[in-house]
Amino acid sequence: MQIKFVTDGLKVAFILFLIFGLGYPLLIYGIGQVSMPYQANGEPFVFDNRTIGSMLLYINFDSTAFFSTNNSYYDPYISVERAYAEALSINKTAGVPLTVLDNIINKNIDLWSRIFIRPVINVNKLNYDLLQYYSQNSKYRVYVIQALNR
Repeated sequence: MQIKFVTDGLKVAFILFLIFGLGYPLLIYGIGQVSMPYQANGEPFVFDNRTIGSMLLYINFDSTAFFSTNNSYYDPYISVERAYAEALSINKTAGVPLTVLDNIINKNIDLWSRIFIRPVINVNKLNYDLLQYYSQNSKYRVYVIQALNR
């Protein structure tokens, strides 16, 4: 009698493992891949057909020709004020016109942060747009090469 109880318990545990340990995670993964693959894959930072990192985690380019953050190493957000201060530095270092940097900053201000807290900007999105700008102008090609070979 006791042996049957143990085998029945193991059967139930195995079935529950299949359902909740394998089935449910695979179902959620599939739904994520179909409905929102960009977010489900960690919002990859892809430039020039190369995945550099994730838009959700700060990517350090180790250059004054790019925006950076002094927050936690993993936090990719900075204040709008800091972005404008860094834009002046990028202008001096790389010679990017302030109008271009101003457009990049204004384009990337997080809309939700405007509603709930002070406006912030994802540094990775700023740097992505900077990379696009650099890649369109041969004068800045050295910064693209530097960023992709880091």
